[in-house]
Amino acid sequence: MHNDKKSVHTGKHRLLLKVVFGLGTFFLLFFLFDPQTILATLAGTRVTYLLWAFVCCLFVLLARAFRWMVILKDMGIHAMFWRIVEIYTISLWFNTFLPGSVGGDIYKVYGLVQDGSRTIQSLATVFIERFTGLMALITVAVLSVLFFSHMMPAPTWMLLSLIAIVAGGLFLLLFATRLTQPVCLFLRTYIPFLKRYLTDDHITFISDMFGNMLNERRLFVRAYGLGLVMQVLVLTSYYVVSLALNEHIPFLFFLVFFPLIEIISLIPVTINGMGVRELVLVFFLKYAEVSPSFAISFSILVRLILVVFALFGGYLLIRKRAERT
Repeated sequence: MHNDKKSVHTGKHRLLLKVVFGLGTFFLLFFLFDPQTILATLAGTRVTYLLWAFVCCLFVLLARAFRWMVILKDMGIHAMFWRIVEIYTISLWFNTFLPGSVGGDIYKVYGLVQDGSRTIQSLATVFIERFTGLMALITVAVLSVLFFSHMMPAPTWMLLSLIAIVAGGLFLLLFATRLTQPVCLFLRTYIPFLKRYLTDDHITFISDMFGNMLNERRLFVRAYGLGLVMQVLVLTSYYVVSLALNEHIPFLFFLVFFPLIEIISLIPVTINGMGVRELVLVFFLKYAEVSPSFAISFSILVRLILVVFALFGGYLLIRKRAERT
């Protein structure tokens, strides 16, 4: 019991440290790179392109929901498209206003279970969606580094090593699913309260489910292919945001640099990449010959657009709860 309290206390300190470091880095960059220029850039946002940016982000959201629906169908879970869109939009609220992206993933599982799906199958679909999406991002980043090495601000071997670390972690996670049974037995032995949840039948079911999932190569390939399309859509939405801020950055720069920016932002140094993303944007976008103040303005506008969608997700969540009471 004492060890559990100590671990919870340590976890809270780490979370607080991430929040402070992230916000501190963000505000340091904001005040370091001419806050008046940043605010003036945001104030000069072109409404027409801003509306198109919202349309692009909405299309990305719908495309993500469609991709998840394809995975669900391949896993034997049938759900209406607009219900999947609703769950995905609500998950944005959790991803935006809670630390990390785990909250959003948990809600996706919860939403499916509320509709009658089995918990384990729902978890598997979220795992496949995350895994194949990250692999698609890594693929685009590797191709960018290899084909546009002359544009990179760092040696090719260094960038590929960074990508390899992330990819290695993903494949280690995938390999760990083959060790489901011994891992569950270990957890049940050393964490007593899990005994009621990790019964022999549950462990066997989980192990068989992951085994069957890994044998569904067609499912992974299809989800991975849709993930590649998704990356192009996301980069296009970023490009439109830059146009809204009156900066004509060639689309090639988004294709080359932004996959690397996304990967570096995944490093869990701060909450939701706050501060780290802005710092990396400043570093990379200078090679597109834009000012650091624009990089900060761009990041702020992207986050504001995401907040709008997240708030709508919060509204859907409140309405859903009201319908059940």
